[in-house]
Formats: sequence, C-alpha cells, structure tokens
Amino acid sequence: MLTIVSNLGVLIGLIFLIVEISQNSRIASATAQLELAQDRREIYQYADSMIEIDSKFRRGEEVTDIEGVIAARLYESRIRSYETQWHFWINGLVDDDQFEAYQELLEGTINTPIVLQLWEDAKDIYHPEFVRLVDERLMNSPQ
Repeated sequence: MLTIVSNLGVLIGLIFLIVEISQNSRIASATAQLELAQDRREIYQYADSMIEIDSKFRRGEEVTDIEGVIAARLYESRIRSYETQWHFWINGLVDDDQFEAYQELLEGTINTPIVLQLWEDAKDIYHPEFVRLVDERLMNSPQ
C-alpha cells in the first residue's frame, strides 16, 4: 500500500512539473514578444528624424555630425533588435516564419551603402553567429 501511495505521489509531482514547464514556456514566449514590441516602439520614436536624414543619404547630400550620430544610433538599435529576435529564435521563443520576416526586414535595413558601412565598422559588437547569418544573407541578396 505504501508503494502505491509513493508512486501516486511521484506521478502527481511529475504532472505538476509538466504543467509548470508548459506555463513557463508560454510566459517566456510572451515576454519575448513584449520585448520585441518595446524595441520597435523605441526605434519608431525617432522615425521623423530618420526620414529626413535617410533622404539626405539617398540624395548624396552631406549630413551634420549630429545627424550622423542619430543615424548610427538608430541603425545600431535596429540591428540590436534583430539580434534579439535571433536570440529568441535560437532559443525556440519565436517561430521560423516570424524569424524569416525579421530577416527580410534586417536585410532591407542593412542593404544600403551607409548602413553597410556602419555594419562593417561595428559588427564585432554582435554575437559571432548572428554576424555570420547576416553576412551570408547579405552575400546572397540582390544588391
């Protein structure tokens, strides 16, 4: 009788553990989505400034030192957001379809002359596997 009660206790403990792990996975995924949304909000708060600066870059006009710093920080923030998405993806918190969409956005962000230069200058601050993924993506993309 004692063995049956012990086994029943172990079984109840395992069921409880499975439920806890499932809940923790859902919480981690929701937290990841919330963090990504926060990253996007922070980036978009500078959108108006960036439209003007980006237009100058595309027209080949000179930008002020302050505009250059704003652009560099904004693009670094955007790339960091994509790296965060990559971390979530390799840890199973973001699905493949969502990650592919982010890769397409990343490619569009980086694949301009000024941002490519910023990427080359600063890519050593990112995770090496993320750098490899971005470089491969850029190498295989139409310019």
